[in-house]
Amino acid sequence: MDNKSKENSKSKINNTTLIIICAIVIALPIIYYFCYALPQHNKALQEIELQKLEYQKEQDRLLEEKKANEKREAELKKEQEQEKKQRDYENCMSNADSTYRSTRNNNCKQIYEQQNAQYQKCLTDTQEYNRKYPQEAYPDHRCDNLIPTTKQSECMLPTATADYINKQYSEEKDRCFSVYKS
Repeated sequence: MDNKSKENSKSKINNTTLIIICAIVIALPIIYYFCYALPQHNKALQEIELQKLEYQKEQDRLLEEKKANEKREAELKKEQEQEKKQRDYENCMSNADSTYRSTRNNNCKQIYEQQNAQYQKCLTDTQEYNRKYPQEAYPDHRCDNLIPTTKQSECMLPTATADYINKQYSEEKDRCFSVYKS
């Protein structure tokens, strides 16, 4: 083999080597991309998607929890309002009862005081008459028919007065019902 052939052979080796080196240089980034970079990138995207899903689940859970809390608070508020309304109703009815009893007792007291005043006046007049006219003295039992027949706290009221008080009492109970029970 001569020199030319050696040179040609060296040149072919050098060209082949150069082509192999170029192919390796071109193939390395492609191999790196497909074997390492792309899988890492896909893995990172999957992790991001998982994090998004977990975040969305957490947000959904928090939203459900918030709705449940709002519902509980609304139910509690409604229950408290109903309890307050019931207490207000009971207070209203109690006030109506108290007003009824107080009005009735005051009227009974007035009747008792009128009857007692008439009885005391009769006794005073009888004593005066008996002092002035001892020979014609009235009997001691003359005023017995004026002794108050009722206690100060309970009596039979005149029909018109009793009807008026009962009507007011009924109207007040109706008002309590319409305000607090409807």
